[in-house]
Amino acid sequence: MAFGGWSFRDDLGIEQVDEDHRRLVELLRRLYDGTAAGWAGAEVAAAFRELAEHARVHFQREELLLEAAACPELPRQRSEHASLLTLLRGLGRAPAELSPQAVEDLGRRLLAHIQEEDRSYADWLARARPEAVAAWARRRALAALPRP
Repeated sequence: MAFGGWSFRDDLGIEQVDEDHRRLVELLRRLYDGTAAGWAGAEVAAAFRELAEHARVHFQREELLLEAAACPELPRQRSEHASLLTLLRGLGRAPAELSPQAVEDLGRRLLAHIQEEDRSYADWLARARPEAVAAWARRRALAALPRP
C-alpha cells in the first residue's frame, strides 16, 4: 500500500494509544487490500464500518486521556477528530463503492494525524504529565477486568 504501514518510530510511548494506532493501520490495510482485490460491496462496507467504529472509539479514548491530563492540545485534537469523523461519515455514505485510491487518501490523512497532532500531545504528556498517562492506563486496565 502506498501510504505505508506502521513502524515503531510511529509509536507515541503510550501503550494503549499505540495499540489503537496499530489496529487502525491493520484495518486500513485490510480495507485497501479488499478494495484492490475487488471485494464485493458488502465486504468492503463491513470492513469500512469496522475501521470507522475503531477510529470513533479511539478518538474518544484519546480525548478522555487529554482531558484527564488537562492537556492544552485537547481543543486542537477535538477539532481534528471532528474533521476526520466528518471525512469518515462522507465516505460512509457509499462504502461499498470505495476505491483503493480513496482508502489510500484516508490512510495518509490518518497517519499524518498520528505523526503530527498525536506526536505533539504525546511529547507534551511525556514532559508535563507522565503520571496522568500511568493513571489513565491503570483505569483502562481495571475497566477491562471481568465483573464478578
